[in-house]
Formats: sequence, structure tokens, C-alpha cells
Amino acid sequence: KEQCGDRGEGFTGYCDKDGCGFSSYRMGDKQFWGPGQDFAVDTSKPMTIITQFVTHDNTDDGDLVDIRRLYLQDGKLFKNSQASVLEGGGDSLTDSMCNEQNKAFNQTSNGYKDAGGMKTMGE
Repeated sequence: KEQCGDRGEGFTGYCDKDGCGFSSYRMGDKQFWGPGQDFAVDTSKPMTIITQFVTHDNTDDGDLVDIRRLYLQDGKLFKNSQASVLEGGGDSLTDSMCNEQNKAFNQTSNGYKDAGGMKTMGE
């Protein structure tokens, strides 16, 4: 808890509290997932979440460049929602999306980039 916790260590060493993530709601799509039929993905029903780790050369040993998420529910496949709050949009995690997200949300540091971004995350 102290290494990456609440005593000022959250942005030191290997810690990156802000990180880079994708929340459909935060990225502007407030109707992507939630309970009931008013949402694209209904969280009150079973679903399978598929995460794809894509490398620069599409091999297991390549450098990580993209993390994609898909949702499978009732036999229907849903791509991740679009990040409408970001100028460049996007529906997956890439270095450029993470850097743009950092600026859009006025984060005071960019630990994700400082730690080496996608390439380092994939090692």
C-alpha cells in the first residue's frame, strides 16, 4: 500500500496511479454499457469480454502497440465504444490515445509514457 499508495509514492518508481485506461463513460459514451436494454451492452446479462493484445508485427514476440476490447453478448459482438471526448477518437489503447487522454484530462504527470508506454507494458 505504501509503495504505490496514498503517501505521495503513487507516481514514483514503477508506480503510475493515473495510468492509461479506457472507461466508456469517461470517454463520452454514457450509453455503452449498463443495466437494461437502454445500453448497447446490458450488464444485467451474462457477457464475455475479449481482450486482444496486438503487436507491431502480429506475432507473439513483437512490440505491443494496441490493446483492444470486444464484448460478446447474446451471440452479438460489440466493438468497444469510441472516445468522443478525445480529438483523435479511438476505441482501444495505443500510445497516441494514452498521450491524448493524458492531455484531455489535464493529468499533471504522464507516468505511462515515462514508464515506456505500450512497448514496455508488453515486455
